Amino acid sequence: MNKKIPVVLTVVIGAGIITFFYNYILINQLEYILVGSFVFPYEAANDDRTHPLVYTFAKPISKEWILNIRNTLSYALRAGAKVAIKLKEPVPSKRFIEILMYGDTAFNRFSVALNTNETGYMTLFDKKGVDGWSVTQPVIIEYDNNQHFSVSIGAKVLLYRLSLNDFTPHSVVLYGKDEEHSPLNAYAGQISFEALCGRSSFSPVFYLPIVTLGVIGSLLVALLVFKNKKTFN
Repeated sequence: MNKKIPVVLTVVIGAGIITFFYNYILINQLEYILVGSFVFPYEAANDDRTHPLVYTFAKPISKEWILNIRNTLSYALRAGAKVAIKLKEPVPSKRFIEILMYGDTAFNRFSVALNTNETGYMTLFDKKGVDGWSVTQPVIIEYDNNQHFSVSIGAKVLLYRLSLNDFTPHSVVLYGKDEEHSPLNAYAGQISFEALCGRSSFSPVFYLPIVTLGVIGSLLVALLVFKNKKTFN
């Protein structure tokens, strides 16, 4: 019998254990805790960009996070009626993620933009109709532990894992008017927000280094035992 077979078998079993645990991590999401839940009334959609309504988190959200947005506004019957939502970092950072949501007259147009020092203001998504937002589905902005962000409407993914290094939300800014004397955007309804933050210490990811070291250590012990047996024989 080939002497290398037990060694190869041990390595294969160890690799299988690591692969299983890695797949477990991919399948099971992090445990998230609620860090903010708040509602903006429809009047906020009629504020102008120089006097927006602002919600500030108790402290900036770091690492993994999710922001759920539900829009039940009743929009004015004009194509330009909209609401703008900015997710901003603490001052002096000028980075933000912006969501624009238009009314029925504009076929529920939905736009996502990103502002950074490197690229300036850049529109990443802008569609309407079946690809626009829906009053029955939440808008979901998600930032993962690999510094990527995604945007979804319900189960429909619009933007997936775009690179954005160390983005730390500090406040949510909402307005609708571009100018103080612009027409009204909404006359009823509200926009509700739910912010969640991942707790890595309760995630399988937290234990990955420990498990990996344990598997490697087991492999080394198995190889040493096998080698000693062969020596005494």
